[in-house]
Order: sequence, then C-alpha cells, then structure tokens
Amino acid sequence: MNAVNPAGSGPTRFYRAVWRWHFLVGMLVLPFLFMLAFTGLLMLLSKPLDSALNASLQTVEAGTNPLPASVLLETVEQQYPHAA
Repeated sequence: MNAVNPAGSGPTRFYRAVWRWHFLVGMLVLPFLFMLAFTGLLMLLSKPLDSALNASLQTVEAGTNPLPASVLLETVEQQYPHAA
C-alpha cells in the first residue's frame, strides 16, 4: 500500500465510479440502439421489398371499354356513401 494515495481513495475511486455508471447506462441504452437500428433497416428495405412482393398490384392493364368518369364516380359513391 502506498501511504500517499491508498488504493480506492480520491480520484481513483471517483474515476472507477464514473466508468461503472458509464458501463451500466451503456448496457441499458444498447438494446434501444439495436432496436432503432433494426427498425430503421426495415424501413429502409420496405420500399424495395414492397415493389418486389406486390409488383402485380402496382400495374393496371388498360381495359377495352373505358368507362366515363361519371359512372366511376357513381360506383364509388354507392360503395362509400359517407366519404367526402
């Protein structure tokens, strides 16, 4: 033991306490950072995946007998009477 600065006193004790708290807070924050990174990756990949999985829903073939807009509007109003 050193008589001038015994082990576990003064700045050394404070330094260890700060690093212990730093480690514990890091262990609490780390799962949230992983969750944010994973969900961000899912959001980043959602557009290409949606395009690949639903390609048939994104393309509409033109029909041989086009309907006038008034007929289409009436059909929509019948299906959704309370919509504006």
